[in-house]
Amino acid sequence: MVARFLGICFLMMMALSSTPGASSGGPTTQQSNPFTGEWAWAFDFTPGLVVGASAKFIQKGDKLSGTAEIGEHSRALRITNGKVDGDKISFEVSDVRDDLPLTLKFSGVLVDGKIKGNVQVLVTNQDGKTTKTDKDWTAERSQVGQPEPK
Repeated sequence: MVARFLGICFLMMMALSSTPGASSGGPTTQQSNPFTGEWAWAFDFTPGLVVGASAKFIQKGDKLSGTAEIGEHSRALRITNGKVDGDKISFEVSDVRDDLPLTLKFSGVLVDGKIKGNVQVLVTNQDGKTTKTDKDWTAERSQVGQPEPK
């Protein structure tokens, strides 16, 4: 009878320990909100100008918020229209540079711990015409801030 009881206890312990997240009481924040945290990247903003960038993402379900800094003289800019769909991410950052409105529309996919994707750079000139340029970007988790431009 004792052996049977111990056998049942052993089977229950094995079943609980093989349940994903059981050892920590549930999925970790990084598993349930994989984009939350600090990220850094650099991209070719214009020919000959590599710009460093960083972001502090806060993911809550399918919503993404936080701040981003683009360029060496940047300040924290609010992330807008942030969305998460599984391993896909999209968000926007707006600023004014040289008196011209600038919007960056980022989209990407989480692949091997990095976010790889595209950014649309939208600049509106004094005549009200908007030019759009597409750039690739790859972000990595960061603890320090912006990466050194390459």
